[in-house]
Amino acid sequence: MNIIVTRPEEDGGPVKAKLEAMGHSVILMPLLRIVPREPVFIPKLPYQAIVATSANGIRALSGHA
Repeated sequence: MNIIVTRPEEDGGPVKAKLEAMGHSVILMPLLRIVPREPVFIPKLPYQAIVATSANGIRALSGHA
């Protein structure tokens, strides 16, 4: 099967490799480019929960207390 992977390049590479290992023909064509915003500031408040909607969101917060 021919498949086009449109995930950002950081995420598309591993997806492409897995699909190719399953015997598919894969074209990597990212539709988005992830650009971190600096600085990321999270106020020190008594949070009960924090929700991240993507792996890129987690990457943006990595290294912050």
